[in-house]
Parts: sequence; structure tokens; C-alpha cells
Amino acid sequence: LLATIGFVYSVLRKNSFHYTIEQDFFTLKQGIISKQTRHLPFGVIQNIFYNQDVFDKIFGIASIVIENASQGGQARISAGNLSLGQPGFFGNNIHIPGLSKQHAQELKNIILQKIKNHPLEDSQSGL
Repeated sequence: LLATIGFVYSVLRKNSFHYTIEQDFFTLKQGIISKQTRHLPFGVIQNIFYNQDVFDKIFGIASIVIENASQGGQARISAGNLSLGQPGFFGNNIHIPGLSKQHAQELKNIILQKIKNHPLEDSQSGL
């Protein structure tokens, strides 16, 4: 029963996570019951990691982890969150698992290009 509840929760959480690449922001929406939205200016993104563990290689998938320089919390993604493959934003990090290898590389390249084209201005702030 507990395994079934955990599986259903994982599916609901993954299906309730969405991201959009806009002109100046990377927009994220998540939440099963309590909906959250985050608009992340491209200028505050510090690092983008492309992750692919052994199981990801077997299934041809990858994950993207985005670290930002916002001041909205200092929590970091724990190894547990990464290993569970749960999507979402945790503190100053965004985890997008389960992407095709090609889609993950394309997403990383698009974000890197947006960072170059949208340096942080004093009037912007991260969330």
C-alpha cells in the first residue's frame, strides 16, 4: 500500500511540474495541491549540469540541474532528491529529470544562449 501511494505521488508530482522558456525568464510551475510559480531571470543562472547515471544511460534519458544566484533560500538539492528523480525547484536549484538525451542537451544549449543574451540587470531579481 505504501509503495502504491509513493508511486502515485511520484506520477502526480511529475505531471504537475511544467517549465517554459520565455523571452527574459525561465518559468517553472509545480504543485499537486499547493501550486507554486517561479520566474527565474536568465541572468541569475550560475550553473547548468547535465546528469546521466548508469540507469539513465540504459534508458536513454538524462537530467538537467540548474543552479541560480537568487537570494530566495539557501537550500541545495540533496542527493536524495536527485536520486529519486523528482522534478521541481528546491531552494536555489531546479531539477528536470527524465528528459531524452537530445532534449536535455538542447535545453542546456538554449538556456546557455539565453544567459549570454540576457545578462542580469540591477532592476531584476531572482526568486
